[in-house]
Amino acid sequence: MTDSTRLDRIETLLEQMAERQAEREEAHERFKTWAEAEVSQILAVQRDLQESDLRRRDELDRLTQIADRLVGYSISAESDRLTLEERMLNLERRMRRLEGPMDN
Repeated sequence: MTDSTRLDRIETLLEQMAERQAEREEAHERFKTWAEAEVSQILAVQRDLQESDLRRRDELDRLTQIADRLVGYSISAESDRLTLEERMLNLERRMRRLEGPMDN
């Protein structure tokens, strides 16, 4: 093998290595872009879940405060008592609905 042939072969190998390196860099950039998009979507879902959880907790706190006030009222007439019981039952149902999804 002559020196010229060896140099040509080395040059060809270097070109092939450069092409492979460029392909790897492109693949790396594609993966990086994909990974960043996935992380962004995951963070958006997490933020939505946290906001939803805060809304549920706020609603549950509000209903609890209403229930506490209702329990503290003095009941003087039967019709008042029945109305209060109905309201309490409605509040209990609403609280159960709100608490249900948080257990899952």
